[in-house]
Amino acid sequence: MLQVGTPVQSMVINISDTLDSSEEFRHGLKIFNVRKNRDFTKIAWLFYKSDIVHFHGMFFKEVLLAKLVFCKILLKSTLLGEDDFYSISLRSLGWLRVFILSKTIHINNALSSPIYEINRKYIKQEKLIKCPNFVMVNECPIVKSDIVVFVGALVKRKQPLEAIKFFENNFLPLGYKMLVVGPNHIFESPEDEEYHQQVMSYAAPLSEYISFTGKIAQSEVREIYRTAKVLIFLSEKEGMPNVVLEAMAENCFPVTSDIGGIAQDLYTHGVSGFNIDFDDCFNVDLINVSIENRCMHCEALRRFDFRLGVESYEGTYRRMMCI
Repeated sequence: MLQVGTPVQSMVINISDTLDSSEEFRHGLKIFNVRKNRDFTKIAWLFYKSDIVHFHGMFFKEVLLAKLVFCKILLKSTLLGEDDFYSISLRSLGWLRVFILSKTIHINNALSSPIYEINRKYIKQEKLIKCPNFVMVNECPIVKSDIVVFVGALVKRKQPLEAIKFFENNFLPLGYKMLVVGPNHIFESPEDEEYHQQVMSYAAPLSEYISFTGKIAQSEVREIYRTAKVLIFLSEKEGMPNVVLEAMAENCFPVTSDIGGIAQDLYTHGVSGFNIDFDDCFNVDLINVSIENRCMHCEALRRFDFRLGVESYEGTYRRMMCI
């Protein structure tokens, strides 16, 4: 295993379901990004050569492997209701899994306040951190159009039907148009397929005002944020939704549900966003003021800029090497 202070870089493995395979060097840290579905023997070999394994989500088998080869383990809890420690405890032999995790991992990034409050009941306080997701924040867009956007799969958890109804009641009378961005045929359950049909049936009479783009490139999504004034995001549960962070980075005003308590970690209610579960007196005039004052862009730059994330995680990795 590599040791801090040697001329050779310390090695960090990032592993998740979505990362593209790559490697990079940052100030003495050699960082590999690896997909979970990569050949298990190759993952085992990478773990063996590494100092730290950073799990973006719960991969129990891989966590045990990392422990067996004496890696330091950073585990990010990514989704409230799925991989927070209480939710894990409800599964088969969940109590045993939680006990093993509490003894095995060195740092748990609880990601948001609700997850933090849950996990602190299962793991020592000194092992817990709350570090948000980070996104690229560039220059603030100047020109905006009367466009509302929804971004996400058309499944019940994301609540696109409720987003369309909110648009119909609050923005359609003012002449706004709506873009629904995301895959149309990815269902998590049979109920989601039925829900998708409800969405399409409800939106059909509003086709003059609502457009469905299907799945598009991330660069196109960011361009839509740059043009749109409002993001409607009423998801039932999330970890730290990048959809909202990316919209804010482009000075797009987020209107959200409470998202299981996570909304408080995303924006300042009534200034750089609006929580419809917190206050039902929604005022559309607030949006133009916030856009003109660049409230969303400034908050994203101050709290969620990717460069802050690089510094934060590098600091965490270096502290872990001293544990």
